[in-house]
Amino acid sequence: MDNFYKLYYATPDKNETGYVSHQVEVSSKQENYDFTLSNSYQKTYFEKKIDYEVVFPIFKLVKGAKLTDLMNYSGGGSYSCIIISSKLLSIIKNFRIDDYQTFNIKIRNFKHIQDYFFFHVRSRT
Repeated sequence: MDNFYKLYYATPDKNETGYVSHQVEVSSKQENYDFTLSNSYQKTYFEKKIDYEVVFPIFKLVKGAKLTDLMNYSGGGSYSCIIISSKLLSIIKNFRIDDYQTFNIKIRNFKHIQDYFFFHVRSRT
């Protein structure tokens, strides 16, 4: 018998995760990032295994959000994006998870930059 787990971005206690619909966004003032690159995250088709380095901008924490182990990002693309901490990634690796990939990203929280992962579960098609 398989076990299934449901993960949530937020808890009923908004003091824990913040009062926002999504926690992470791309700043409109990206310095030193070229959105037109062929390997830009916005031009990457995430439905298949990615065998090249995807270039991500530095994301920023949305005002009112809090850094948590699981965060969401509304990228406007056709893919779903979950952002996870290294702590959550180490937990996920202990379970039998279908085909997924992770990519290193950075999140700016005021003047501090935190290391996180873009976590994507690929479809089976």
